[in-house]
Amino acid sequence: FVMALGFLIAGWHVGRRVDRLSDEARRDPVTRVGNRRHWEECLAHEVMRSAKADMPLSLLMLDVDNLKKLNDAGGHGAGDLALSVVGDVLNDTCRSRDIPARFGGDEFAILLPRTHASEARVVAERIRQELARRRVDLGPPLHALLTVSIGICDLASCEAPQPHLLFAAADRALYRAKQAGRDRIEVVEKAPQADISTVIVLEERRRARNKKSSTR
Repeated sequence: FVMALGFLIAGWHVGRRVDRLSDEARRDPVTRVGNRRHWEECLAHEVMRSAKADMPLSLLMLDVDNLKKLNDAGGHGAGDLALSVVGDVLNDTCRSRDIPARFGGDEFAILLPRTHASEARVVAERIRQELARRRVDLGPPLHALLTVSIGICDLASCEAPQPHLLFAAADRALYRAKQAGRDRIEVVEKAPQADISTVIVLEERRRARNKKSSTR
């Protein structure tokens, strides 16, 4: 019995170590959020699941503003600290079902299952405000330079439920946020569908104009 118990305890410890190593393999070591490889797997899975179940799905693309200036002013230690603070904010403000990850360099991506774009904007604003609150306590140069720009798109705004389309649309929204002055949020708005009655009326007007001009 003692020997069997010993094997059980040893197996439990081995299992915990394997789980810990597996978790570490999915995380970015600087920010402690997910890494790009794990996130891309989640993106494909969540898009497929949302499309199949007809559920909303939103994507936030987040970029750390002024990371190069932070590195130039405070060295790479300042840049790493900035990334670490952003990672902490994401871990603390994202909901349990959200999937944040460092996508590379100064970019982060957050999947928000069962979330429309309007709800995703609330999450994004919470992230931006929490980062603003925390940077007050940081020394120079972070307290003056550490901000983020965020682009948002939901799956319903894409032409088709495809991961690359969702990613590209959110990335374009992020670019607009950067171009508009940084430290802001931009959302991809779904193009409104033309009402069929409006189309008919416009077509009838066009035909009437053409008929009138032909009789002159």
